[in-house]
Amino acid sequence: MNKALQFFYLESKVALRVPMSIFFAMIFPLLLLCVMVMTTKNLLIYENFHFVDVYIPSLALLTLLTIGVTSLSIVVSVNRSKIWQTYVLKGLNIYHIIFSQIAVYLLLAFISTLLAIFVGHQCFDLILPSFNNFLMFCFVWLLSAINIFLLGFTIGCLLNNEKSAQQTSTIIMFLLMVFSGVFTNIQSFPLYVQNIVKYLPSTQAYYILSNYWLNSNNYFEVSWGVLIIWAVFLIGIIIWKLKKDNFSR
Repeated sequence: MNKALQFFYLESKVALRVPMSIFFAMIFPLLLLCVMVMTTKNLLIYENFHFVDVYIPSLALLTLLTIGVTSLSIVVSVNRSKIWQTYVLKGLNIYHIIFSQIAVYLLLAFISTLLAIFVGHQCFDLILPSFNNFLMFCFVWLLSAINIFLLGFTIGCLLNNEKSAQQTSTIIMFLLMVFSGVFTNIQSFPLYVQNIVKYLPSTQAYYILSNYWLNSNNYFEVSWGVLIIWAVFLIGIIIWKLKKDNFSR
């Protein structure tokens, strides 16, 4: 456990030393929040909810996709090919390494989301949910984050170099953003498209997050089973690939 904490500390320092990681993890979501709210003039959407109130779940998912799919997949791809075997030969457990790297980027995403909520509340009169709903929102965010980060980790495991991971993860990230409700209401898509995208983990995550943030049930049929099935499926792929790589050689 001591070695795992040491690696977590080391990975934290590495992540914080990369300017692009800090920008996209911390600064970009805040800039996006301010730009979107100011350009829309924080319109009243319905009842007493303004644009900023309904935008927070979208921003939370966008942050997860940016950090969990793109950034994490690139880091995993680079470390798999260059660093992990060295760590294993020095006595570190491969699963401690994995947990530490995911935990670092998970923490960055959570801090980024909390900062966006704080800025939205202080600057744009964001309506905060009840304490119980906020706790549920955080719990759902964690489950959503696990799915998104497992997807990014899987991409990094399956691809052997940074360039391939960057190109593939960027394409997947934007597709998930388009078909998850981050950019537009998926009700505007044809029915057959809606019936397909409802099985994406990011789509389910977005609408479950929205339900608990806004304390309302939307038209979209949410399913916790989709998140669970995706998590089990991705964990299975990761374990299979790690055993195949055999870093102890």
